[in-house]
Amino acid sequence: MPDASIDDTLNALVAAGFGAAAGQRCMALCTAILVGRSMLCEDGLVELAKALKVNAGTDPSADIGPVISIEVRDRKSSLVQSAVESGARLLLDGRNIAVLGYEMGNFMGPVILHDVIPNMECFKVYTLPSNTIGFRLG
Repeated sequence: MPDASIDDTLNALVAAGFGAAAGQRCMALCTAILVGRSMLCEDGLVELAKALKVNAGTDPSADIGPVISIEVRDRKSSLVQSAVESGARLLLDGRNIAVLGYEMGNFMGPVILHDVIPNMECFKVYTLPSNTIGFRLG
């Protein structure tokens, strides 16, 4: 919408896409279709997501905690890799994040994919939310 606030929209996308819940929140946003001038906001989205703090869920300053298990983290990582191999552009890669004191933990930082299309595995499988936003041009 031409009168929509880009800042409010970006903040809502980041909150919905990267909110806490150990990668297990069914209300998380995993796909956004950008149209019109909203297509110009990818840099802002990346900057907001980069600013999120990944840490143990017990740390009150953490924006993103660990995903529920190493297996879930690895599955999410493989879906991101599959998307890249299928033509998606990786704007932000949080797959190999290390958290001080928890180097062996199941952490995954924010991931932002662009040009995600319906035939990609990450679009079809409902395991991507909570750490990843995939979007495409409308």
